[in-house]
Amino acid sequence: MDDVVRPGVPTTIEFRLTTVGPAEAPPSASESVLVIATTRSAATLEPSAADCVTDAGPARFVFTARDPGEHRLRFTVYDPDYGRALQVLETTLPVPDPAPEPLGRS
Repeated sequence: MDDVVRPGVPTTIEFRLTTVGPAEAPPSASESVLVIATTRSAATLEPSAADCVTDAGPARFVFTARDPGEHRLRFTVYDPDYGRALQVLETTLPVPDPAPEPLGRS
């Protein structure tokens, strides 16, 4: 994710899936899933869905908050081969109030 999150400024969010298992387990074939991104606040996430391959590059979304405050993001991992949601992940992203402009001296 980008370092700076401000109202009205697009911010990149990366969503990555990795496999976790015993060290002696043979590597499995990468699987492709669909990640559906939604917000539960006054913000946008684009695109609304992206392909994500396990143990590969991340799915990228652009988050834009309209207002400062806490923004809830939801990512649903969907398996298109089986037609069902595998997991729903939620997180909260704080967006601070912008710093006030310094007053000019007369």
